[in-house]
Amino acid sequence: MKARVVGLFVIIIALVLSSFLSVTAKPIDGQKVDAKMTLTYIAYTSTNPNTVTLTKLCTQAGLSGNPYPAPTVPETFTVPGNDMISQIRQQSMYYTTALQIGDQSLTGFACFVYHGERNKDTGLTIHHFDGVYYIGSIGQMSNGFAGNMQMKIYGYYLTTNPIDYGTTHCLLQGFGTFQGQTLNLSNEFTVFGNVFKDMTGYCNKG
Repeated sequence: MKARVVGLFVIIIALVLSSFLSVTAKPIDGQKVDAKMTLTYIAYTSTNPNTVTLTKLCTQAGLSGNPYPAPTVPETFTVPGNDMISQIRQQSMYYTTALQIGDQSLTGFACFVYHGERNKDTGLTIHHFDGVYYIGSIGQMSNGFAGNMQMKIYGYYLTTNPIDYGTTHCLLQGFGTFQGQTLNLSNEFTVFGNVFKDMTGYCNKG
């Protein structure tokens, strides 16, 4: 009788442990989904009437003006005592955004302000971007992602090619309907025009 009771107790303990382990063994990244983003440059405005600009898109959409942050006034200078190193601060850039999160295809517009440094001796260029990625139709600015991005370019104009290769990485936090989500994306490129093309990674939905 005692043997049966002990055996039953062991079975119950084993079932409890099995149930506990099946719960605690779930991967912590169960909310991660694949993500991909490509940014395409668009001018804020232009003196050329044939150029498609962010301001023109706003006007064509019936908006009374361009609601996106206006361009800042950049500063460019050479580092004192070393004319091989140049820097730029507060440079504005604008992009159309194509974002894929899992099976969701999203579009919008990104607004950046960046600062950077170029070393003509080593060929290394580093740019740091603070950006807001507004997801939605033109003029919709309540939902999206915001955060930092870093771009590194190696061998910049040290050879006959513009660059040897480069990397881009961004970490963005969601706001509005994307609140609580995090985008972690990066890419590598060997063509200067592909700096922000096909950045891949994941979206952590929290």
